[in-house]
Amino acid sequence: MIACLALLFGSAAASAQDAPPTDCDTYAANPNDPLRVAAGVNRKAIDVPRAISACTEALARYPDAIRFHYQLARAYRESKDSARALSHFRRAAEASYAEAQNALGTIYRNGEGVPKDLAQSASWYARAAERGHAGAQNNLAFAYENGLGVPRDLAAAVSWYRKSAEQGEASAQHNMGVVYANGQGVAKDDAQAASWYRKAAAQGNSDAQNNLGMMYWNGKGVTRDYALAFAWLSKAAGNGHQLAANNLVEMRKKNLVPKDTFAAFAEVNAAISGPTTPARQSQPSAQPAQTATGVAILTPPQSPAVAATAATGRRIALLIGNGSYIHAPVLANPANDVKALASVLQAIGFQSITVKTDLRREETISALRQFAMAADNADWAVIYYSGHGIEFNGINYMIPIDAELRADRDIDLESIDVGKAIAALEGAKRLRLIVLDACRDNPFASKMRRTMATRSIGRGLARIEPEAGTLVVYAAKHGETALDGDGTNSPFAEALIKRMPTANLEIRRLFDLVRDDVMSTTNRKQQPFSYGSLSGSEDYFFVTR
Repeated sequence: MIACLALLFGSAAASAQDAPPTDCDTYAANPNDPLRVAAGVNRKAIDVPRAISACTEALARYPDAIRFHYQLARAYRESKDSARALSHFRRAAEASYAEAQNALGTIYRNGEGVPKDLAQSASWYARAAERGHAGAQNNLAFAYENGLGVPRDLAAAVSWYRKSAEQGEASAQHNMGVVYANGQGVAKDDAQAASWYRKAAAQGNSDAQNNLGMMYWNGKGVTRDYALAFAWLSKAAGNGHQLAANNLVEMRKKNLVPKDTFAAFAEVNAAISGPTTPARQSQPSAQPAQTATGVAILTPPQSPAVAATAATGRRIALLIGNGSYIHAPVLANPANDVKALASVLQAIGFQSITVKTDLRREETISALRQFAMAADNADWAVIYYSGHGIEFNGINYMIPIDAELRADRDIDLESIDVGKAIAALEGAKRLRLIVLDACRDNPFASKMRRTMATRSIGRGLARIEPEAGTLVVYAAKHGETALDGDGTNSPFAEALIKRMPTANLEIRRLFDLVRDDVMSTTNRKQQPFSYGSLSGSEDYFFVTR
């Protein structure tokens, strides 16, 4: 095994193996690193103090062992020491350590402790991709697909997705299914799409399981088989895939579930447990870079259940769900809300969906800055925020999870003016939409010190009048508060998820129906409301048939 890796990764393999196993490997090795000498630990499971101590000691004894630089960088990254993390990542990356090169690509892409530099990001991804790093190949494909740091090139994107997929990267296999289903950079081919979905589905990729189930339902690329459709959708739903769960409900409503599905489940279970090319576990479906605060779902499937039309142009979304507050009451549903909404947006054909959960203030600013760049090349741009919000002196704010707000003057310093989110949409050519499920009671009211008596803190959010062409939707009307709900999703998110896949439902009418649903569900305690105006000469549809 080591000999094969040395052939693949060249001198980096030799330098990585120049030291015997140490506690640095035990506490900080990446389980996806082919050059590791221990089982490894996932990022969030790193015992940071122990890892830093062990890797510092290992480097003192073996200063030329490149893997210790990479592993120490992982620990510093989790400790939020960006400068030290960058220094050690760079030392390993310049020694051709592919995992470090891929990490630097992500750091420059996200602006983690450095100015965001998409060209640098793509360059590091390319260096790792050329060395055969499957995750970097997937990331580089995304850069080419979206023109991030490199010219937009669908053929190059497909080429890199294919290379990654052929190494067994489940997310890239799923993406290959997507490009063939949509005809993106390749001729549309449902049979090829089903084949790639099957490979990813067998490795547990829930998006691919849902898509494959829908292909069996509709007989696209495969012979129609309701039993196999039901079995694959059941697997996806069991993995927490909300859209698959919704599709199962529809199957039952239409009486399409066969009485005998035993053979179908046996076939699906055999596919999942059978021999497959080993897949890396670090890259969920279509993610360029998984961070501690969320994921970016980049190339959504074209679900046969809800077909999107190319007439809508390029559509992108940023979904933020803040629930794990440090200094305020925890909210149970925001993370569930954005994940469920992401599944729906995938199904209806959004080309780029970024999901972020539990963001601190600086992370929120970074996410908005990145999204604003993407919006410049989009026709539709949508921001959805679920979490605590507050109105102060007529200005609405989204509250990051690290806000303390000990005094009213801290609101502007520690929270995010909704105006910044609206500004991030400005580059979109046709539709700019922001949805705020953030009208809950002020969680800081009981402890916030008032320093400016002439400035008011309102109940809920304040009325807003955006510029023409921008639509702002509140989960609760100005001056009112929204409910988090007792179920898996907030009442507003539940209604929106239900209505959004409806074909030929114009967006203004859609939000009217969402309002009616929420008022019915909450016994008229909560009334969603829309602000702004869209062009009367154009209709806007999430889905058309």
